Amino acid sequence: MDLILERLEETVDVNLEDEEGMTPLMHSCRSGNGSIVKNLVYFHIVPRKRRDYPINLDKRDNIGRTALHYACIQGHDIIVQFLLLEHKRKGGLIVGPANINVQSCVDDSKCTPLMFACDWEHEEVSQVWVENYSQSREQKLT
Repeated sequence: MDLILERLEETVDVNLEDEEGMTPLMHSCRSGNGSIVKNLVYFHIVPRKRRDYPINLDKRDNIGRTALHYACIQGHDIIVQFLLLEHKRKGGLIVGPANINVQSCVDDSKCTPLMFACDWEHEEVSQVWVENYSQSREQKLT
């Protein structure tokens, strides 16, 4: 993993897409590699351009899915929880939370990440959603 992170810091724009429109974050969310997900969110610098480009948590692939969709489809509840939080990076830049209402465009199903989690019967992911929603409602009410 250290080699992957070293290469990311040297050369890669983490918002770069492959032929399917997927980013490194989407691939990491799909495979369930929480360490890489965390590092992509916190360390997304493109040194050769000498600028810090924020990672786009809501970037869509060619079929309209985001990183959150992939984490929900695969049932990676800890990654889902991480994506639903706000993250403060060096310099005060805030990243997240991921958009929970974004809809995919596969077969005109227009599924949100939560709909995928329910369809695939990932109860742990659904529970993360309920807890996150409850906490945000409580904060708004107080």
